[in-house]
Amino acid sequence: MPINKKRSYSREQIEQAYNDAGNLSGMAKILHISYPTAQSWAKELNLKLNKVGYQKAKYTLTGLQCRSAREALGLTIKGFAKNSNVSATSLGCFERGKSEVRKKTVDKILHYFMVSGVVFHNDGTWEKISSSKNLKC
Repeated sequence: MPINKKRSYSREQIEQAYNDAGNLSGMAKILHISYPTAQSWAKELNLKLNKVGYQKAKYTLTGLQCRSAREALGLTIKGFAKNSNVSATSLGCFERGKSEVRKKTVDKILHYFMVSGVVFHNDGTWEKISSSKNLKC
């Protein structure tokens, strides 16, 4: 990056851009520079950076709960996947704890369970709400 571009911003302006954005990507957009340039400037100026990195998503539904409720509804992975509009592979891996799924996928799964009358509880249990009886697992 040409030094001239960096000279057009004061340390305070660069620091303020980072603080306003909260991350290097946002800082780069504010200052109209590339992400690698933002990294380089932050390092040169010894800016205190937020250590964000990858953070595992937290969902209200576990793979084991999903499998238990799905099986109680009498559905195969393929059947549930088709009905909930999610990938059978993603669903199977999620249930077995082999991979993470996107929030959008979990939302689709939860929506299907909701319309099927399944309610999940914070203690790891779930129940099927029906007009005749409740099945708590």
